[in-house]
Amino acid sequence: MKTFQEVENYMQSREHLGIQPGLERMEALLEKLGHPEQKYATLHVAGTNGKGSTVQMIATGLQTKGLRVGTFTSPSYTGLSGHIKINDETIKDNQFTSLLNEMQPFVSKLDCEGLSPTPFEILTALGFLYFAKETVDIAIIEAGMGGRFDTTNCIEPVATIITSIDIDHEQFLGNTIEEIALHKAGTIKRNRPVIIGRLPEAARQILEKEASSLHATLYRLGEDFGIHHNTYTLPNGKQIDIKLSLEGEHQRNNAALALTALYLYEKTTSHSLPWEQIQRAFQSLSLAGRFEEIYQRPTIIVDSAHNVAAVETFIKTARSKAKGQEAEILFAAFSDKQVEPMVEKLQREFSQVTCTTFNHKRATDEKMMKKIATKFPNVTFEANWQKFIKQKITNKDTDSTLFITGSLHFIMLVRNFLLEKNE
Repeated sequence: MKTFQEVENYMQSREHLGIQPGLERMEALLEKLGHPEQKYATLHVAGTNGKGSTVQMIATGLQTKGLRVGTFTSPSYTGLSGHIKINDETIKDNQFTSLLNEMQPFVSKLDCEGLSPTPFEILTALGFLYFAKETVDIAIIEAGMGGRFDTTNCIEPVATIITSIDIDHEQFLGNTIEEIALHKAGTIKRNRPVIIGRLPEAARQILEKEASSLHATLYRLGEDFGIHHNTYTLPNGKQIDIKLSLEGEHQRNNAALALTALYLYEKTTSHSLPWEQIQRAFQSLSLAGRFEEIYQRPTIIVDSAHNVAAVETFIKTARSKAKGQEAEILFAAFSDKQVEPMVEKLQREFSQVTCTTFNHKRATDEKMMKKIATKFPNVTFEANWQKFIKQKITNKDTDSTLFITGSLHFIMLVRNFLLEKNE
């Protein structure tokens, strides 16, 4: 492969393999690559919602020390390369291409052995290999789906962070909190600490049982560390005052998890961290697509909310963000999510909800979105979201706020579209 287009074509050619839970293919590929994931420290971040924000917060904190920090996240805002970064810099296309060429003979050999790696497994292994070749000090790895059988669950992290547990990916993880919690619990490693957010009691009990059986010290938000107003208390009693610029109670919870991960990193390594610099970095932190005001006059705010729990969190924050102004919603989601319950919750809180669709094979299509929209008097359907946004911009209504939410992939498309309009 000489061009990145050839790389994309190669990965696309393997899409038929789909999602295949299990670690046997990943472990076989990593063995052939010489186990690059063992050549640097790692932190593993799992959970239903809040993973991406927590990863970025931890990375920001570690970078204040001058460390080389790799991050592997999914989904990506910017195609294949956007999953893999070092110190916020995305892997270059030529580096990605070179690494895939290096891996391709091993992938072909596994194909012949009946252990064909999926595109996401190849992508994850490529990220691990890149971090090893670039000699990162630590890599923060976001779990893709679930945990126990997730592609990323082949590392021995300094600590595991489980942000939240709610219903999502039911076709793979189950329909109950207990079933999903069992998947998340699989990221806990023997004798390695685990940090958990505010969880349903049933989920918490399952994680506590797993941690106990593996002699993994458990740190629980609200008990072993916590937040009071803008004061964060670490497990050792140290207090840090941080007024986050990020919107929402959920981001304060994510910050508490990230700070505790930084504390455990400091505790288990020889690196002492500059906490005053971390405090300043957290206070100025902004995250793309997280209640991001992307346009003014009218005010347009984008925020991804890809499942029912995320929509509930979105509603709480959007209420305070609108500050009593008239607000409406533009929404699109993947069809394998609980789309109708998400729309139902949104229309209860906002007088006008516009549903749409977007160019992705998993997107809820026009027919289904129209059907959902007809069930609610204040919900309409607009096939062309670009046209809808252009009209809002042309009207220049300064007294209203348009929130755009739903699938992260949809938010990415909207964000890029609006950034072009701003230029």
